[in-house]
Amino acid sequence: MARDVFQEMVDYIGFDAADGELLREFAPHARPHFTRISNEFYGHLARFPEAAKVFDGPEQIQRLKHTLVDWLELLLTGPWDTAYAEKRLRIGAVHVRIGLPQRYMFGAMAIIRSSLSALAGRVPVSEDHRRAMLRAIDLVLDLELAIMLESYATAHEGQVRQMERLRSEKLSALGTMAAGLAHEIRNPLNAAHLQLALVLRRLQRKGAVDVDGAVDAAQIVSSEMQRLAGLVEEFLHFARPQPLQRAKTELRGLVGEVIALLGHHAEESGVSIVLEPGPPVYANVDVGRLKQVLHNLVRNATEAVPRDGHVWVRVSDDDGQASLEVEDDGPGLPGDAAIFEPFFTTKPGGTGLGLAIVHRIVTDHGGQVSAQSTAERTIFRVVLPMRGPEGRR
Repeated sequence: MARDVFQEMVDYIGFDAADGELLREFAPHARPHFTRISNEFYGHLARFPEAAKVFDGPEQIQRLKHTLVDWLELLLTGPWDTAYAEKRLRIGAVHVRIGLPQRYMFGAMAIIRSSLSALAGRVPVSEDHRRAMLRAIDLVLDLELAIMLESYATAHEGQVRQMERLRSEKLSALGTMAAGLAHEIRNPLNAAHLQLALVLRRLQRKGAVDVDGAVDAAQIVSSEMQRLAGLVEEFLHFARPQPLQRAKTELRGLVGEVIALLGHHAEESGVSIVLEPGPPVYANVDVGRLKQVLHNLVRNATEAVPRDGHVWVRVSDDDGQASLEVEDDGPGLPGDAAIFEPFFTTKPGGTGLGLAIVHRIVTDHGGQVSAQSTAERTIFRVVLPMRGPEGRR
């Protein structure tokens, strides 16, 4: 905290050197009660579930009790300078980080105020002196509140800046995606338009109608319309992901199901798909979404290799994480390819959204997806946590 900001707080509240002396005078009377105050403080918090849930458990609370004793010592002995303010700001930052709502911070200060005021009432001094001592306690606690609020305000400003940055990034990404989608849609529409124009010219000719030519053109239009529908469907999957429905799943069996679905197409293309043997591997995943990941990766691999090519799929437990690898002996990927970006594709007629969807689904699971590629081999690797967000395995 800047010195001028802290000094402005002190001046505005009206806390001065005389108040500091009164607090130091009060400290020996309060110090024997610090541990009791700390225990009562956290005992009170424990009665409110919303406040208690921000703490990890008894060990953390015990540490915080000792911290509160130190906090009370500094509160009553100072010095109340910028170093003091910085220490208090760090405590406030902890409150923000653990998610303690501000209302409980205010309530906590009220508990401290009540405890210290009760102790000040028993100090053997004149009533005028006692009133001055109580005023000093009120002022220093008001100063604490001002510093704590500064912590919350700083955190809020940071969150607003982050949200604005994310919003800007999303708008930029949306613009890029919209441009890519417009480009991809334009291609099949142009092709369909040209073929329909060709059909129209043939139908307008005098004499015999070129039925075969018209049928061929119509089939091209149908194919382009199907490609366009597929593009829109994949774009919707990417743009509007559904919440995950996790369940404990044996991954090797899931991979086997996907390979069975793609087996006929692979055989027709002269490509072999091998699921390498190994023990069962379990993870908490959304079965439908992970099937989509595997389907995209295995299908891409079978389409990337030439006839008589090979695809290998491996499932393993990699140090407590589920590892899925899809390897092919195709020609590899361009070295600088942004393969997980929307609309990147190396396939003629590809939508360019398959790997972007893979990345989205894996990331939603808390996992990672990566690719290693050489001129003769490509490996896609998906790593997923075996435990779900609640820690279940």
